[in-house]
Amino acid sequence: MAQQQLIRTEAGVGHALQVNGRAVTAAHEQVVAIIRSRLGQNHADYLARPAPEADGAVRWSTHLAGTVRAAGELGADERDKLQRTAERLAGDIRGLAAQMQGEGPATQMVGQMLERAAQVPSGDWLYSVGGKPVTVMWGHAGSALAAAALPPVGTGVAGAAPAGAAVAGAGVAGAGAAAVKGGWLRMLGWGALALVVLAAVLFGLKQCKPGASGPSSLGATVEDLKRQNQKLEQDIVQKRNQRSPWTCVPEPPKPPEPPASVPEPPASKPEPPASKPLPPVSKPKPAPPPPPPPPPPPPPEPPKPQAMTDDQKKARARGGQEGKLEIILAWNSTRDIDLYVTCPTGQMLWARALTACAGELDIDANGSGNAKVGDPVEHAVYPQPGRGTYRVAVANCERFGAGEPYRLTVVYEGKVIRQINGVVPVTGISAGKGCGDAIPAVEFSIPP
Repeated sequence: MAQQQLIRTEAGVGHALQVNGRAVTAAHEQVVAIIRSRLGQNHADYLARPAPEADGAVRWSTHLAGTVRAAGELGADERDKLQRTAERLAGDIRGLAAQMQGEGPATQMVGQMLERAAQVPSGDWLYSVGGKPVTVMWGHAGSALAAAALPPVGTGVAGAAPAGAAVAGAGVAGAGAAAVKGGWLRMLGWGALALVVLAAVLFGLKQCKPGASGPSSLGATVEDLKRQNQKLEQDIVQKRNQRSPWTCVPEPPKPPEPPASVPEPPASKPEPPASKPLPPVSKPKPAPPPPPPPPPPPPPEPPKPQAMTDDQKKARARGGQEGKLEIILAWNSTRDIDLYVTCPTGQMLWARALTACAGELDIDANGSGNAKVGDPVEHAVYPQPGRGTYRVAVANCERFGAGEPYRLTVVYEGKVIRQINGVVPVTGISAGKGCGDAIPAVEFSIPP
């Protein structure tokens, strides 16, 4: 694939970060393969391709098509938008690195390699290529002193485990076993790829040797903690033995005093005979109150959210963004199938025009230069789609063979409004497009 040159950096600019004595940038293909499989193509395109030269300089390039402009040459609004997108992509890579470091020893080194790949020294190293952010000087620190301050590979949480186990006991050990079990379960989906990449990175690297803080120093620390624990137990026993044998018993409460005698009242005079009571005057009965009004009907139940389809879940897991309008193309082979979306203004969104009509093709699968997968999806998203008619077409980019079955799903405001199953034939490669003829698949209007 043709590469666009971005910049040539001299040997004295920045200091390359290393993993076990090897520069992280030397593992560009492996790093990009991991990022693409876990986060998507947009994250993989964020890291420019380095090409070291004999004099120590590095030429940085990208396979993306489009106009190349440094971020400092853009207007304020366009530059801020580019920087925000770049910060989001770099933050996702750092989050993936932290996740892999916490999944267990088998992926800890790969996580540390991704963590160092996401580091960029201060300076104007960000570029816009066709509107997408691409950074050079990744995997570098501003100076050798800053690079030396990073923790060595293989240290961190795993190295502190023996001392923590001596203090916390069996409770911590049980929690650690549960965490390791969860990490292995998460690794089953992509373990083969991670092991291949890890083998390529570790090929020919230095072997780690135990340093001064090895098992002997940790054993001394454990023995010291045991002695402190025994001393605390002895202090507790001594405090208990020093308690006074005398016990304060409160006085019992005094019995209540008997009540004082009350003199009897003098005999009262006989009361006169009571007069006969008059018959009661009948009062009219009050009118009964009106019956209460009937209770209001219960409010209707809110509509239940529609469950996501398998293709929606797959697109979301591979980095597809959520939007008001989403179009998902899925098929079950490693062949290259392309998605075309024509919006109401007539602009077309496809593999060589990733943004159009305020929409974005954020997943482009099985294209040239991309990793081939057996269950690919392509995903177009419109956060605020314009009103009007949208036309969707599918093209087969293969030169030979039978037609390819596909599934097309259109989602608007979280609900599936179109779901199509079809077969796209091989029609020959069109000039200037790299794929066969685009075959119309579905047409719909927004709002539906």
